[in-house]
Amino acid sequence: MHVRVTCAGVVIGAAEFNPADGLAHARLTPSIDYAIAAAAAQELGYEFTHTQFWSPILGDFADEAAGRWRGGRLALENETGRELGVNNIAGLGATYRGGYARRSDRG
Repeated sequence: MHVRVTCAGVVIGAAEFNPADGLAHARLTPSIDYAIAAAAAQELGYEFTHTQFWSPILGDFADEAAGRWRGGRLALENETGRELGVNNIAGLGATYRGGYARRSDRG
């Protein structure tokens, strides 16, 4: 499934997901507007640089990261622009030119 990744309604990249049940991942192909999310992602990454291990006692990592996210709202859209219902989106990567987009369709 081809999806567009948006931040605050602006397309920041695209990804191709294989049909999956549960956690899915795909390489993100960034668009020219990826920079609007990159700065917030780098800031969030910096906040977590001192955390090498996340204990479940501290709570759900995705919830904690979402609470610290200072960028616009992240979403996935299908090819017609319809937003897809996903629980969370995480972008993983060390460089501006590419990372990974993940979606979770849990429960």
